[in-house]
Amino acid sequence: MIWKNRKWIGYVVYAVLFTGVMLYYRFPDEAFGNYLKVKVNEANPDVILNFKAVSPSFPLGLRLSDVHVYQRETEAPAVFSARRFDVSPKLGSFLSKTPAFRFEGHSYGGGIRGLFQFDRMDMSGPFHVTVNLEDLQIEQYPRIYGFIHRQISGLLNGRVTYHYTDGGWYEGNGTADLNVSAGEIGLPQPIFGLRTLKLEQTSLSAVLKAKQIRIQQLVFAGPVVKGGLTGDVLLRNNFFSSRLNLKGTLEPRKDGLNLKGGSGLLQMLESHLSGLKRGFVIHGTFSSPVFKFI
Repeated sequence: MIWKNRKWIGYVVYAVLFTGVMLYYRFPDEAFGNYLKVKVNEANPDVILNFKAVSPSFPLGLRLSDVHVYQRETEAPAVFSARRFDVSPKLGSFLSKTPAFRFEGHSYGGGIRGLFQFDRMDMSGPFHVTVNLEDLQIEQYPRIYGFIHRQISGLLNGRVTYHYTDGGWYEGNGTADLNVSAGEIGLPQPIFGLRTLKLEQTSLSAVLKAKQIRIQQLVFAGPVVKGGLTGDVLLRNNFFSSRLNLKGTLEPRKDGLNLKGGSGLLQMLESHLSGLKRGFVIHGTFSSPVFKFI
């Protein structure tokens, strides 16, 4: 009896392996790829999904290669790109009638992974998304310059959550806890004689609710300047038209300034730097921000 059971187990394992191998080598990649693109377009007509290849991945998943997501009828760079993107179902979630899918990808020099979960079995209703970001190189994201109109670089890590129910994307709820290290950003106008800021660490905690992003805390520190800001972003359907209402402070770090041969302003302030702090506000929109000291 034991020998017969082992024999049947062997047959089952062989059948599973044989099916997996045949599926891999006989996978209808072109037909399935076209089907996937059509379904994405039906779900969101404003989005175009392109990828070089699709293939099965273990276990029970799909792997997309050279992925790009574009906005239709624009010449802007891709909204999202990934060298590789894997998707696989979370099997236990289908038993609870809240289907979920794990995803993982290599993008912008780093990695992303997370979970996409629907509230209903037909996958047509509200959904939750959790994304973990690992060492993404900000300067590799082609849209970042058009977003802030300044040169920016750094390594991005953190976690983002989002819950969509109905209406526009900005009517959902979400959170963001992000950290940027080894960063550098160009300034809209010189500050303490500097045109760019090098930032060793920048941390952000924000909440999306009721069509606005509440920046609970943004703290940054570099070898020359430290500071922070809080405030709200009143969201619009066109994200770049969202209204900014931000307030913060900047404070130079005397131990990080090399004043020898520096600007006259820095030398004049040398004896006062330890207690010097400047407040500022940022109004306007993302497309036309207005920065002002107060």
